[in-house]
Amino acid sequence: MTDKAPPQSAPAQDEKDPAWLALPETKKAVARSRALVFDEYTALAVPTQGDLAEAMAALNLGRTRFYSLLRKWTRRRSLIDLAPHARGRSRVEEGIADEAGRAGDEIVARVIEGAALKRDATVPPFSLNAKSPTGHVAHSFGEVLVIDHPRPDLFVAADDAEFRPSLCLVIDLFSTTVLGSRVYRGDPTADEVRQAIVDAVNRTGSLAPAGNRITPTILLPADWSTQWRELEKMLKQAGADVVVRRSPKLHRGHVSRRLVGTRIDEVKLLTRQPRHDFRTAQSVPSRHAVLSIEDARLVIDAAIARRNGRLMPGTWPAQLDLEVERLTNGRVSLADRSNPS
Repeated sequence: MTDKAPPQSAPAQDEKDPAWLALPETKKAVARSRALVFDEYTALAVPTQGDLAEAMAALNLGRTRFYSLLRKWTRRRSLIDLAPHARGRSRVEEGIADEAGRAGDEIVARVIEGAALKRDATVPPFSLNAKSPTGHVAHSFGEVLVIDHPRPDLFVAADDAEFRPSLCLVIDLFSTTVLGSRVYRGDPTADEVRQAIVDAVNRTGSLAPAGNRITPTILLPADWSTQWRELEKMLKQAGADVVVRRSPKLHRGHVSRRLVGTRIDEVKLLTRQPRHDFRTAQSVPSRHAVLSIEDARLVIDAAIARRNGRLMPGTWPAQLDLEVERLTNGRVSLADRSNPS
């Protein structure tokens, strides 16, 4: 191509769009290269057939696909439009998703219609084995909250290295909606759980009527270190009922797999597998996004919002009746991570 003008800059709005951020790095690279070629092509005063052939060859596109993408780029200038399509779901995957959707619709109907509050207590909608004879059962939205720490299938780049982040989830046992989250680096700490619970209080506060409040029972996995005892005390002062399940190893995705599934919308959740070390895992550009910790939080929040929107559309039944000020005025000390003798 001749008579080129400098290519226009890529649209800034894509840089913080969760849909763009979540794309694997190879797809982002393809989208950027397509944008560059399209900008060079449209900058030509009168493109010739030779210019068209050169541009199509550079992108390895046929004429129809080339003009289709060019129209999208000219109209919206969104890199997302230029990214290769994601892999479609198989019929088996679609069937599983349909079953999950129907189950979710039934949950929503029970919550909205108030049927859950009238149901026979001997027929609980959900039960989580809490190492007790009966387990913990939720009969209404917000009654029982479960804490878990899965790993999202994405990578974070920091300090000239990349790593898989951890994800703290606050899950409503009755509806299986994700009420709060926190993306962080390293092993679970009490302070990350505190911030996820604050997120849950704020999220329900923005989506539920102010007059409808419920005091939650929080199932808190913890070890024997001081930081978890401090968090337990803080949660009780905020108004929560807390059931602590102490163990040397905390939940790392198995509870989420049971309640939420293997994905939050398009974000895959991982559990620790034998002989798999998350500390040494490396990204695969064709499969993974590599983000900053802030961008990873944007991607996770957007995925949670989409999933919750399908399960609980519109107004939520109740807010969490917790004094959020007691959870936000300070942080849990991490000075003592060891088990007391």
